[in-house]
Amino acid sequence: MTTIDYINEIERELQTGNATEHSYRPMLRQFLVEWSQNFSPATDHPIINDPQRIGSNAPDFFVQRGEASLGWIETKPPGTNLNTEEESEQLQRYRKAFPNLILTDYLEFRLYSEGVKCLSVRIADLDNATQHLTHRNTDDSEVSLFLTAFFGAEPLKIGKASDLARMLSGKAQLLKVEIGHILQNTSNDELRNRLAAFRKHLIADLSEAKFADMMAQTITYSLFAARCYHTHGKFNRTRAIEILAETNPFLSQLFWVSIQRLRQLHWIIDPIAELLGLADMESITADFGTEGKEAGPIVHFYEDFLSDYDPKLRKQGGVYYTPEPVVSYIVRSVDAVLAEKFDLSDGLAHTGTVNVNGKQLPKVQILDPAAGTGTFLRWVISHIYHTIRTSGAAGAWQEYVPQHLLPRLHGFERMVAPYAMCHLTLTYQLAQLGYHLKADERLNVYLTDTLEAGNRQSGMPIFIDEIAKEAEAAATVKSDLPVMVIVKNPPYAGKSENKGKWITNLLR
Repeated sequence: MTTIDYINEIERELQTGNATEHSYRPMLRQFLVEWSQNFSPATDHPIINDPQRIGSNAPDFFVQRGEASLGWIETKPPGTNLNTEEESEQLQRYRKAFPNLILTDYLEFRLYSEGVKCLSVRIADLDNATQHLTHRNTDDSEVSLFLTAFFGAEPLKIGKASDLARMLSGKAQLLKVEIGHILQNTSNDELRNRLAAFRKHLIADLSEAKFADMMAQTITYSLFAARCYHTHGKFNRTRAIEILAETNPFLSQLFWVSIQRLRQLHWIIDPIAELLGLADMESITADFGTEGKEAGPIVHFYEDFLSDYDPKLRKQGGVYYTPEPVVSYIVRSVDAVLAEKFDLSDGLAHTGTVNVNGKQLPKVQILDPAAGTGTFLRWVISHIYHTIRTSGAAGAWQEYVPQHLLPRLHGFERMVAPYAMCHLTLTYQLAQLGYHLKADERLNVYLTDTLEAGNRQSGMPIFIDEIAKEAEAAATVKSDLPVMVIVKNPPYAGKSENKGKWITNLLR
């Protein structure tokens, strides 16, 4: 189909007087299919109109290259002002989320590469009064140049942490919008049940918008964490779920079992996994320098991601990376105080017990009340590890972890994404130190609000009861355990956004 043939087809549809935006899509698809064969006949370029989904936040066409994503196309009715459209909230999201995007009103085509308009071509003008088209003095060579840039786009090569953070945040924002749309426009039980459980056991005033934000962050960042631990083969959604299930069955059950069933989100989630599969993780890790290699990219990258995704949320949540030397100093200082002031020679590694209501419990119970991605707990583990290794006993660490470390180490975190990262980071650290958690073992890091009373309610149905179990376990730490050490950096904000009734009454 030549450009003139395509314009004539569009005009014939216009003249019917009852055409909608969708009426022109078959013509555009045929036009693109025929042109795609000119560039790489041996390569399959499926051009999918209105990919199956429930929701209205995806571009109208999805173009593949083999099994990979090639590009996206958003259409508007003929005669639409594309200058206005390209600055709309919808197009701003698309431009940030999709690196190879076309915006068109069927008569003008604009190509955006990584959010920046790089090419445009207009083939006809519409007279709104007569609904007739005037052909531009445009030949097929100009169209060919434009479509060559689109169909010939090279796969992204991502080697900088800042670039990956920017691209991931764009897709996460789109995912947030789609989850919000599903909540507002459908009676989806998967999401509704989880929202109800979070409100009952964690955040009573959790809005649909904040829940959508929480889900989007956690899904996106969990995929990033899984990519950090992925070593061989193709990285995709299925592989990510396998990796996550190995680190925290609760997290896997809470999010990923339902995500597999929420097929209307796969059109966003799969491109996120695909983007991560293209990332050069070795180069991205190198961006953090020597310090980053020691800590792992998960801890460092979250601040970069949240800065791009939602700087205000980062400030409200106090998500600021504490420099490693500061954390190390605080942990070593606590260890010294235990040894010098409390006569516990092994400091944080002490294995003695204390009688509490007739029960012998570990004396040195350690809690990080705002664990975040686990920086402080990671340094506590590292310090204890070196203390045990110094003792020189063969196999001491393998015996110490299940008997004396896991029962004494606790963390609370209210934000779901850093909570997930904390589990992944600490699990990976223990593996690097030679200890692999068994199927019936878990880290005592809980999804809970430190500034709320211990919640011992239960009774949510089936899988949602996992949140109730999490709340129950956290309540045990809050109410029953003799926590001796609270380790954390001081709060940086003068006022907290977290003003629950329980803590407010205590302060009053």
